[in-house]
Amino acid sequence: MIPGHLKNPSKKPLAISFHGLTGIGKSYITRITAENLFKLGMKSKYYHEWRGTKEFDDSHSKYHYRHQASLD
Repeated sequence: MIPGHLKNPSKKPLAISFHGLTGIGKSYITRITAENLFKLGMKSKYYHEWRGTKEFDDSHSKYHYRHQASLD
């Protein structure tokens, strides 16, 4: 996925989604990937991180979040 994106760049952004339990290294692999893809690492204007527990913390709105995602 990443090598193909680098070999044949397109105007579409590369989106990578990591899933799993707390403590398995999602943030770690995200940081390593950003540091190796961009000169400025996680400070690059091309890097953005969303954390589910921070961005979507209202468990009562699960239906709304799913509905919004299906519209995108």
